[in-house]
Amino acid sequence: MLKRAKPSVPDQAPLSTDPWLGQDWSGYRPAGRSDMETFVRGTAGVLLARPWFDRMAERVLARYFFSLSRLWAAASTASGSPEKFFASIPMSALYGSRDRVLRTLARFERARSKSAAMDGEWDRVFFGKRKKDVGVDKRLATEAARLELRHDLGAMRREFLFLTWNGVPRVKYDMPTPEQVEAVYGPALKDFQPFVAAPEPMPKVSVSRRLPATSGTDYWIRFASPSKRLGDTVYARVHEPEGVDNPPTIIFGHGVCVEFDH
Repeated sequence: MLKRAKPSVPDQAPLSTDPWLGQDWSGYRPAGRSDMETFVRGTAGVLLARPWFDRMAERVLARYFFSLSRLWAAASTASGSPEKFFASIPMSALYGSRDRVLRTLARFERARSKSAAMDGEWDRVFFGKRKKDVGVDKRLATEAARLELRHDLGAMRREFLFLTWNGVPRVKYDMPTPEQVEAVYGPALKDFQPFVAAPEPMPKVSVSRRLPATSGTDYWIRFASPSKRLGDTVYARVHEPEGVDNPPTIIFGHGVCVEFDH
């Protein structure tokens, strides 16, 4: 995710002439945030930024989230088949659970189909031909529907909770052999430069239509990954303030449950 933003400057007098490092940020409050919201967020940080929360979160991840994600991933490749589902994990079909798994996979397929259909519509609305532009109301509605359906699909994890008591593998191991790693990265030992150099030529970057945001506009950029091994498409969501000439660019690279899609 990319954010292009002008720094908000608090009311306190600067401690030096440097506009970034010379500020006293102790009383800083983002513009538009109420006293109550600031209090709640600050209190949550005080309570959660403690070792006990890390230990609890680790247990929840290991015991539930990883197992549920493993089942969710198996469902995404099973095409509604309980046999393919159990073979993909792998785990033995549990006595009396096949019918329940079949019903759960049917709900999963409905959620996946709805999300995939909306993804196609979203692509047309935001990256389609410019001659067939759509209004901002259509863009807002399409993005809201995409996020809702993506959320519904991700939330299907909880539908597999009844299987987590049966020793579900948390990870599907597929580790390459030393020979396979050598075949890909061995040449880097002799010449590292090609592995870190910018691609030549640079990939063509596509820019989406924009959405109004609280303090500016949002849009997406995408381009074909220069990695031949991946062969996928790179996406970044960009937030840009209004009326700011050449703002600094901050690049956020983060994990699951942070991006809007999650």
